Amino acid sequence: MQSTEDWTILERFEQAARATRPADLAPENAVDFLSTLSVDVDGHTVTRLVTLDIPCGHSVLEIVFREASKRWRQGLHIETNGHLKVAQARANKFVIWQDTAPPTVQVECEKSSGTLRVWNVWDTRTTGTDSLVNCAGIILETLGANCWRLRCNDGYPDRDFNDLIVDIQITAL
Repeated sequence: MQSTEDWTILERFEQAARATRPADLAPENAVDFLSTLSVDVDGHTVTRLVTLDIPCGHSVLEIVFREASKRWRQGLHIETNGHLKVAQARANKFVIWQDTAPPTVQVECEKSSGTLRVWNVWDTRTTGTDSLVNCAGIILETLGANCWRLRCNDGYPDRDFNDLIVDIQITAL
C-alpha cells in the first residue's frame, strides 16, 4: 500500500510567513520570526517551535519522552538565554536525542531571561539532522501548571503529530 504525501502543514506555514514576514528579516532573526507563526491543522493550533515561560533564577525542567517514531531518529532542541545543565554539561542550548537519553531527563536552568524555546529535531540517517522545515510542527497541550505535552511532526509530509511526544514540567527552586 502506497502512502500519499500531504504537504498541507508546509503550505499553511508558507502562507502565514508570506502574510507576516518583514521585508528586512535578517537570517539571525529567522528563529524569532518562526516562533511567531501558528496555523490551524485539523482544528489544532500548530507552531514550528514553542516558547515556554520559566522562572528567572533557578529551575528544573523534567523532560519525559513518551513516544518516538521509528522512521527517523527523534530529538528535542531546548535553548534559553541563561544556562542549562544536562548531566555535567553546561550550555545555553542542547539537543537531547530520544534514543540515547533516559526516558526522563532532568535539566537545570539558571539565570534565564524567563523563556525556554523548544522544537523537535530528527535525523534521517541519510541527509543528516533537520528541524523547523517542511511539515515540521508542534501541537502544544497544557497538562497543568507549568506542565505541557508536545506532539511533534518530524517534517515528513503527513499530518502525524505522534513522531515525537514529550512532556515538559518546569519547577522553580
